[in-house]
This record gives sequence, C-alpha cells and structure tokens, in this order.
Amino acid sequence: MTQSVPANASSPGRPRGRNTRSGSRRGGIDFARWAALALSALALAALERVSSGRMVALAGELDPTTEGLYLYHLISKTLLVFVALIIAFSYHEPARWGERLTRGRLWWGVLAVQLGLAAAMVLRYRGLPTYEPLAGLSAVQEWRYISAITLFIAWQAATLLLLATPSIKRIIRPQALLGLAGTGIALVALFVRPNPFVSVTQEATKEITVSLASWFYGLFGSASAQIEHARVPIMSAEDFSIAINVACAGYDGMFAASALMCGLVALQWPQLRPGRALAVIAGAVVGVFLLNSLRIALLFHIGVEYSAEMALEGFHSYFGTLALMSVALIGMLVLQLPALQRETGAEETRTLVTALRVPAQTRREAGALILPLAALLTLGMFVGLFSTGFNWLYPIPASAGLVLLYVYRRRLAFEFSGPVDLYGFAVGVGVYVLWIALIPLDPVETASTQAVLGEAAWPAVAMWIAFRLIGASIVVPVFEELAFRGGMMRLLNAMFAGLLGPRIAMAAALLISSFAFGILHGSLIAATLAGIAYGALVWRDARVGNAILAHAVTNFLIGVHVLALGAWSYW
Repeated sequence: MTQSVPANASSPGRPRGRNTRSGSRRGGIDFARWAALALSALALAALERVSSGRMVALAGELDPTTEGLYLYHLISKTLLVFVALIIAFSYHEPARWGERLTRGRLWWGVLAVQLGLAAAMVLRYRGLPTYEPLAGLSAVQEWRYISAITLFIAWQAATLLLLATPSIKRIIRPQALLGLAGTGIALVALFVRPNPFVSVTQEATKEITVSLASWFYGLFGSASAQIEHARVPIMSAEDFSIAINVACAGYDGMFAASALMCGLVALQWPQLRPGRALAVIAGAVVGVFLLNSLRIALLFHIGVEYSAEMALEGFHSYFGTLALMSVALIGMLVLQLPALQRETGAEETRTLVTALRVPAQTRREAGALILPLAALLTLGMFVGLFSTGFNWLYPIPASAGLVLLYVYRRRLAFEFSGPVDLYGFAVGVGVYVLWIALIPLDPVETASTQAVLGEAAWPAVAMWIAFRLIGASIVVPVFEELAFRGGMMRLLNAMFAGLLGPRIAMAAALLISSFAFGILHGSLIAATLAGIAYGALVWRDARVGNAILAHAVTNFLIGVHVLALGAWSYW
C-alpha cells in the first residue's frame, strides 16, 4: 500500500523547512560558526599582544608594570565571560545546534563587519600611546582611547551575533536571565582579575563604607574615632588602628549574595511574584553591605575596648562569612513567604534553568546530608569570633560533631551497608601521600603553634590534641563526605542527568563537587584531587561508606604525621 507524502515533507536525514544555512555543516558540526569563533579568538590574541605596554589609568593610581591597557582588560575579561555563558545557554539543546540566528546573506554580512571591527581594533590599539594617567590626557588622546573601547564593544556584539543560535530567545525570559546573571557575577568575581565590579565602583562604595562604619561605631563606641582620608582610609583611636582598603568594602559578600539570590529566584521564578522577588535580591545585597560596615565598626570596637588579637585574628576572619550566611538564609526563608508566592501556577517554556530542576524529595535528601556540615562550620566560625590567634575552643565544635554522629547513625548505617573493602584504605593512603607532596610545610605557622603549645599547661595541650585528632579523623570525614559526595554530588547528578545523560552527568557532578571541596579547604589543587579520588569511590559503590573510610584514613595519617614530626601547619 502506498502513502502520499506532502510536498513540503523532509526526506530522511535532511532538515525540514527552508535551507537557511550560512556555512558548511557536516555531521552536525557547524563549521561556519566554529570558524567565526576561531577568528574571534585570533583577534583577541592579536589585541592582547598589540595592547601590551599601552595603558590608561584612572587618576594615575595603577602600576604600569603590572597592568595592561586598563579599560580594555576590564571590559574584555568581563564580556568574554558573559558571551561564553550566553553561547552555552543557547546551545543546551543538541538537536538545535544547526539552527541559525540569521539568514545566510545577513550572517556573512555580520561576519564581514566582525572582521572589519577586529582589524580596526588592532590598528587603533597599536596607535595608542604608552602609559599615561587619565587625568593627564589631552582631548584628542581621550578620544583615541574612547574610540578603541567602543570598537571593542561593537566587536563583542558582532561576535555574539555570529555564535548564538535561535534558541538564544529562550534565555531572554526573566528566569533564565537571572540565572545567567548570577552565574556570570560569580564567575567574574572568582576568576577575573582585576575585578571589574570593584574597579568601577570602588571609590564611591569605599567612602560609603567608611561613613557607615563611623556612624555604627558612634552608636556603641566610647573612644573618639579618627578617620584619615588617604588613598586607604585609616580608622584609629588610642593605640589601635585599622586600614579600610578596597577588600574591606565587602565586595566578595555582595557578589556572593547577588549570585546566590539570582540563582534561587531563577529556579523558583514561576512560583514567585516578580517585583517582590527582585526586591529580595536587592535587599540581600544591601543587607550584606550594611553588615560589612557594621563588621568594621565592631572590629574597631573590640580592638579598642577589649583585645586587638581577638579583633584581628578571630572576629575579622569569621564575621563576614557568618553575615553572608545569615543574609542568604533569611533571603531563602523570605522567598517562601505567602506574600512572595503567586496565587496560581504559570505555564512555562522549558529553558536551561527549568531543565536543571530536580524533584523536591531529592532536594530534601541532599539538604539533610549537607545540613550537619553547614551547622558545624557555622558553629566553628562563631567560636572563631572569640579566638586570639590559636583556636583553643576547637573541642566545642568537635563535641557537637560527636553528638551529630549519634543523630545521623541510621543514615551512616545505610551508607555503610555496601561492601567496605581495601579500595577505601588504598585511596586514603594515596591521598595522604598526595596531600603531603603538594602542600609544603609552613615553617612560620608551625613555629607559632609550637610556641603556643609549649607555653600552655600539659593537660590543656593533651585535651586539645585528643579532640583535634578525633575531630579530624572521625567527625570531619563523616560530615564532609555526607555533604559533598552524599548530598552535593548526588544533587548535581540529578540536575544534569536529563540534560547530559547519566555518565556525563555523573562526571560533571564529580568534578563540580570536588572543586567546591577544594575551595572549602583553601588548598585548591590538592583538595580538588582528593575530592575526585573520594568521589570515584562513590561513583563505583553508589554509597558513601568507602569514601568516608578513605577520608578518615587520610586525616588520621596526617594527624600521625603532625604529631610525629611536629608539622603543625597541616592542622
């Protein structure tokens, strides 16, 4: 029996609709678009080379030996991050990789414009003068710099048009834009140096921070605070002074709060009232900024009235993180209030943000596994507020961890229900060797700790060492593995499974959770590699038991290493 075929039907293996391809495409690979990407990379490399040694400084404050063409690098690094994110967001549906943003002739026209802008940029940057402060430029020189930056921005826009696909329209919706913005802010804050957000706003926000800190201190301080307005403001009274530099303005906290809240609102967008949800984001950022000013005032008060060591060694190190965590927690709770929720559900188009969602039950299980580590870290930071350089109060969070072990005994029994074999021991020993090999001994910290312990009474030293060994070998391995390999890794795997497939999703979850593990420990490379080793055990076993065992073996061997050789910096 024969069947009629409509005239406009596609033959097998051929795309439907009008052929609007703007370049060669074989086997699903868009050669024209990737060629445009390669040309853009070459133009950027050429621009980096010709801009070397050419410099325009704001108020003449930048060091020409360490900075390139300041405005160019500031804009380029930031825009490159966001362009890369937009391209990644628009390519998240593999079936649509062959789509085009424009028709063929217009695409080639944009390519010609992009190449022309690249050539014009190289010529313009090559002709720029070497380092001069912005205040000392003539009108003609200022115009040359402004035109160079304008060309660069236009080139970035043309590059985006060349690389994006029609599915870019899916990220124009508010929820995807918020997710994009949050991710971009986080990546720029972590990896782009000099930080463009800081560079653009540092002078204004620094002055506001100093004024607010002085006002807060006036509410409870008894001394007469003196502010010296130099390039770095100094707040002083009696025998105590603090310098309020750029980092003290609380940028890290504001970036973290904005990135986190943008992500939370994006994931819950269909259920939230848009205006009120955006107000929560703004409120979180402002809240972190105000708390940072309060931090400076309290630090100054503690240093003047009580102890300079407590102010600088304890309070200064922990209050900022606690403030950020408090604001984030309050923001998450506020988003659940009925006043923030829409009355009826709304239909939504599937985007990358919605594709990453996971069932509520999975989120709750992951949260339950991450919660104890978060509680212990919070308790440790709160105790650290009262530290004067050496954390004699470590037994407090260690004891709390032992209590939590009893509370989580059933979950631990489940995670150890699989076979516990020699692989866990072997990985633990291997990570110990790796840790000692990659992290050098810090002689200054070792000598400082040795001096403190040498001056203390032996019962206090013995108790501290005992709790330190118990905490490092039992409490820390259990709750770090439950959090990173049990909670975070499984949550990320569930998020990516429908988007990337099971194997790639698990690999992505392993790498991301290991990187987060590395960030927590400060020793990024060594701790990330350790996280990959522990995570590989979970990938193999589908349980966290062997990973806990491996982590415990590593930390116990490090403890033995510390006590046997006096290598205190590893603790």
